[in-house]
Amino acid sequence: MPAPEAPAWAALLQHLTLPLRSSLTATPQGESIELPFEGITLHLSRQGKGAPRVLLVHGWNSQSDTWNQWAACYLAAGWSVWTLDLPAHGRSGGRSTDVAQCGRAVLSAGQVSGIFHQVVGHSTGSAACLHAFRLGLKTFSSVHLAGPSTLRSVLVQTAAAHHLSFEDTAFFLSRYEDHMREPLDHLSVERLTEHLKHPGLVIHDPLDAVVPYSEAQNLTHAWPLANLQAWPGGGHVRLLQQPALMRMASEHGQQAILTQSASPNSLNGVDHDELA
Repeated sequence: MPAPEAPAWAALLQHLTLPLRSSLTATPQGESIELPFEGITLHLSRQGKGAPRVLLVHGWNSQSDTWNQWAACYLAAGWSVWTLDLPAHGRSGGRSTDVAQCGRAVLSAGQVSGIFHQVVGHSTGSAACLHAFRLGLKTFSSVHLAGPSTLRSVLVQTAAAHHLSFEDTAFFLSRYEDHMREPLDHLSVERLTEHLKHPGLVIHDPLDAVVPYSEAQNLTHAWPLANLQAWPGGGHVRLLQQPALMRMASEHGQQAILTQSASPNSLNGVDHDELA
């Protein structure tokens, strides 16, 4: 079958594989760490030292500076804070990327830092964290803000919002899968949740216009250790500006650590000595 005319699907593919870099602040927060990764350099930053450690992972077209308020909240609660610029975002190298590569980047960050006691992801960053867990990243708890649970369904919904025809949508999905170099269904709730053995907190605005609330419902339905917190009025991005939500996330991580330290069993394969 001949390919349909490019503009209908190619513009959307470009939008979802060629992120727009937002303006950088003059100086990154904390200590900068450069991490070689798949032919580019990832930028990590660290504020504070020791445990517990939290990794904050931004969304599409964003950067690690998005988390400055969150970092201050976690630092005040005694955490050391790590932030990652995903490939082709912020201070990291690269021009194009996708959710699967972002997940591998999160996994690589974990290999540099030692265990993260909590991982927090927003939108695409949440999906990247879920993929990193599938690839073997361990943690005591994770927080998922306005994120998808199944990549294919979100891509189909996005294609519909851009008025792609059935044929164009199929071609778009195929090309996105080619870009990922692995099946889309590897990033489905059915494949992801079998690797989620730690407590999760899923926060989503029921009226989110970017990622439907049903994605959060599907994730928590399939993940027995996760709780769903509806956050009306948070929108897709305004969630990140809520101090009460920041405190909730930090407290969720602290409670998971206390539970783990009191349990004879490990959570998600993390040993007790990783608490130090």
